[in-house]
Amino acid sequence: MQQTGYLFIFLVITVNLFGVFLEFLNLRNININNLEKIKKIFTVENPTSLIKYQKSKIAIQIVKGVVEILVFFYLFATNIIQSISKEIYKLQTFEFIKAFLLFVSFYVALKVVELPFIIIDTFYIEKFFGFSKITKKLFLKDMCLQTILGAILLFVVLFIIINFICISGPIWWILSSCFLILLSFFILYIYPIFIAPMFNKFTPLTDTELELKIKDILEKTGFSLENVYVMDASKRSTHSNAYFTGFGKKKRLVLFDTFLKNHNHSEIISVLSHELGHFKHNHIIKMFLLNALVIFLAMFVSEKLLQMNFVTNIFGFNNSLYNKIFIIFTIFLPLGNIIFNLIFMPILRLNEYQADEFAIKLTMDPETFKNTLVKLYKDNLSNPVPHPLYVFFNYSHPPLVERIRHIFSFYDKYKANLKKST
Repeated sequence: MQQTGYLFIFLVITVNLFGVFLEFLNLRNININNLEKIKKIFTVENPTSLIKYQKSKIAIQIVKGVVEILVFFYLFATNIIQSISKEIYKLQTFEFIKAFLLFVSFYVALKVVELPFIIIDTFYIEKFFGFSKITKKLFLKDMCLQTILGAILLFVVLFIIINFICISGPIWWILSSCFLILLSFFILYIYPIFIAPMFNKFTPLTDTELELKIKDILEKTGFSLENVYVMDASKRSTHSNAYFTGFGKKKRLVLFDTFLKNHNHSEIISVLSHELGHFKHNHIIKMFLLNALVIFLAMFVSEKLLQMNFVTNIFGFNNSLYNKIFIIFTIFLPLGNIIFNLIFMPILRLNEYQADEFAIKLTMDPETFKNTLVKLYKDNLSNPVPHPLYVFFNYSHPPLVERIRHIFSFYDKYKANLKKST
């Protein structure tokens, strides 16, 4: 591997080390003193448990991050991945199959390293704090399903992109961009119907009183919904959540059974109102379009890199198409993704504020919304005091304290404006 190749590898490592550094800042920030500062909003019956849980989760992420960085460097610096590529080159087969084999070899190595950390997190940390309910059999089933689905997706993407490159020449990146956008749209459509039921059981909501309240709030907003489903999340974990999925006539509301168990009707309606805010502000469509723009830009950059032989030479690979695709997708595009995250995260946090405002306008009950957020944090032992720098780079939602402050500030202004208008 040439010196320039090492430079790019160290650039990837530096970016990932910065991520580990952010985790370390977060680790230091979670302590009794910081929890005391927000006790008016967030009073914890057992703060020691929350702190231990968060520190355990963050610590394992730090160790995992360091180990993955070392493995990534080892694979390239010792020419292991290059040697695998040379063996694949000898095969008399299609380019997309060679690419698939190289990607699989790389990701298998990373997954083997990641697996012990997943096991520790699932069967030790999550179980110790009373969250994980998953059995070993279900865990293996999930891992196998995820691996199979991931392999199928990777195979399809490589098959289409590499054939576009071979057949359509310089406009391949336009065709590939369109394909990836359509694929993501297709996955959004089929996920709730075919993929999600592979992992969980979904049953229609049987609480008729709650169903009437949900229908009432939907009618107020003119929102159509296929159905409200309850997901058997408790077979894996006691963590609770609720979400919308699908689009068009296939939109559905999914409530974790743990969420139904831990929250009353008013709290459930407040969360639903927030989710409706995302639809009313067209956040899903806007983010989809922004993602589409990023895909086009990523494919355009890939086309330019594909024309440069140095892309593979500096890392000790030959100039085969499958090697170029591998290097672009495992080194260059992930570096660009860091920049896009800096754009996406503030937008996502702004979306959450807008959805909160919609919920307040709809329910006129900020206290219930606040109590729901606090209860979700407590039930999940979530971190109420993340480090500001960690939030800036990693949080798609505003931190709890800022979010609650914004909710009441907006409510006061909205109520004052209503009085003026009357």
